[in-house]
Amino acid sequence: VFFPSQGKYSQVCGLVVGYQQGSMDSFAPNRIDVKTINDVYVDGISITHGNPRQHLWTYAVGLREKVTSSCNRCPGDIADYPVSCIPDFVGNDYYCETGWVSSFTRGRHVWDDPLWDGKGCHLSTAHSCDRYGWFHKQVNTTTDYIEVRLCADGGSTTTEDVLAELIEIWVL
Repeated sequence: VFFPSQGKYSQVCGLVVGYQQGSMDSFAPNRIDVKTINDVYVDGISITHGNPRQHLWTYAVGLREKVTSSCNRCPGDIADYPVSCIPDFVGNDYYCETGWVSSFTRGRHVWDDPLWDGKGCHLSTAHSCDRYGWFHKQVNTTTDYIEVRLCADGGSTTTEDVLAELIEIWVL
């Protein structure tokens, strides 16, 4: 979805509330070799501006808290999370959370644990819940449109999906 600006801006603030369905994989999409800003580089929500796209913020969805494949989890949930999993253009401009603790059910939504609210982390090592809420990003003054993409690489919304209850974007 593209949102036109109503004039010049140099700051972007936003908040997203969503829900997980199935087996979201954080920064480990099926095609690990494809991680440009134009690809499905994350299972979650990508917020960009301009043409060519420039990254503003990413709301990633991890598979579950207890998982052995580290790139499928949220960064911060394990000490040895490979930094190479996060695309360079994302940097630290992301939030990540999962609705599942130890197992997931294909096609099932996690309605009882909204994403990116800092709540619902059950493991003492799940530090992804430490980073959540509104994002704030300084940009060069522009009139670029804002683009919000809901991304999932599972090939079918019955396998995995992210549902957005609220997407609020402010430009200043």
